[in-house]
Amino acid sequence: MIVTTEIAPTASAEVSAIRPATLSEWRLVAEADEDATFFHGPEPIEWLRRLDREHEDLRAALEWCLDQPGETRAGLRIAAGLWRYWEIRGHLTEGRGWLERMLEANGDDVSALRADGLTGAANLAFMQGDFKAASTFHAASLDLHRQLGDRQSVAYAANNLANTAVQLGDHAQARMLYEETIAITRELGDVRGMVFGSINLADVAAREGDLGAARSLHEQSLATIRELGDRWTEAFALDTFGRATSRAGDRDGARSLHLEALAILEGTRPRMQRSASTRGFDDETRVYGRAGRRCPRCATIVKARGQGDENRTTFWCPECQR
Repeated sequence: MIVTTEIAPTASAEVSAIRPATLSEWRLVAEADEDATFFHGPEPIEWLRRLDREHEDLRAALEWCLDQPGETRAGLRIAAGLWRYWEIRGHLTEGRGWLERMLEANGDDVSALRADGLTGAANLAFMQGDFKAASTFHAASLDLHRQLGDRQSVAYAANNLANTAVQLGDHAQARMLYEETIAITRELGDVRGMVFGSINLADVAAREGDLGAARSLHEQSLATIRELGDRWTEAFALDTFGRATSRAGDRDGARSLHLEALAILEGTRPRMQRSASTRGFDDETRVYGRAGRRCPRCATIVKARGQGDENRTTFWCPECQR
């Protein structure tokens, strides 16, 4: 068991009895997320199951952190480290609520920890389709990283804010931020970061109607990806450009790109085949990222939840996808 003390989250007397050692255990779990392999691959399946079993204790620990003087920063560390768990399991509202409460309780904190908490809240808001809130959180995170002088984190925060700008239709801001991401990652020698920034910039160019510029960026990105031998990212790039090509009206070209991406995934990530084979073919009716908003096809409210032990959030329309 991750937490050794059983606590009823609704009983304040029992909550106040939580031992500091229990909080230390939760910190260790949260800090494990700093490892890039956490919540990816086979090992995190057991982590997810353990977190499921201890979810009530997690809630109690977070509530205790808010109630006890001097412990709110510990609560922020736990919440900031576990937002992916809430995302994967579909606890978007709950996870965002904890993060917002912890951020409010640590409002004067200028640290990478607060920036991470803001990023977590932003990503959960994004998954809910609340792009304005996501933009506000991401902008605050980017501002903190600029103050702290962490160039790598500035690059990723700029990319995140650009993603929300795209959803809000602000292509000019998205372009500026993606270009900043590409410049910083190139300067730091972060090839993968530069590639993802370029893929995203190509998508903006296509949305603005400049398919030529989008194709050029796409081809440059693919060449770099193939040099790295990263087949998953190659499939991602092909799929992304396929959707851009579809929006531009070239359905045959889009289909060719999606089939090429699917061929790669058939040999690498079987669980992703269905997603790759259906995304992008009809961009006007996609429900990805639209939780809480109306389905473009039938106007039913789109739902979201975590699927399986290691899959991420799934979006569906209850009417169109029965």
